Amino acid sequence: MGNHRWPGIAELQGGGTPIHGRRTLAAQENVSVELVAVFAYPGGLSLRLMVTATGAVAAAARHETRPLTDPADTSARWSYLLVRVRVDDQDAVADPFHPLTRALGTGPEALYRSEPRYWIPLFPASRAIAVTTGWPEIGLDPTTTLVEVGQCPFTEAG
Repeated sequence: MGNHRWPGIAELQGGGTPIHGRRTLAAQENVSVELVAVFAYPGGLSLRLMVTATGAVAAAARHETRPLTDPADTSARWSYLLVRVRVDDQDAVADPFHPLTRALGTGPEALYRSEPRYWIPLFPASRAIAVTTGWPEIGLDPTTTLVEVGQCPFTEAG
């Protein structure tokens, strides 16, 4: 497996071709991870996810993603949604690109939503990818989902 990572870079220009729509990847009490869309490009795949948490889980997510600017803060740590993507025989952690994050309210009305994007610089010959999502620091256990993406729209059928 090694230490390979899928880089947190922007998807290619041109918008891509949508090849997969919404699907829940993980759901536990007060937190869910949804695959919003998968877009195909000649150079790979763009995965768009959405993390939504409410109540105490939202407060934990906000705490985990706050800026770490106070050197006297002994609780200073940082975590985020962990995403691993297996494409054929390559398995790696995917780094998010520009997660748009909103945290609103407090207590039981608290809401946390983040919309990270991931770039996978190849298309699976197997026509499927395995996506593992988890965020143990806020109570979201790792869950693996097989996502069928079909044949690459940029190659001839064979």
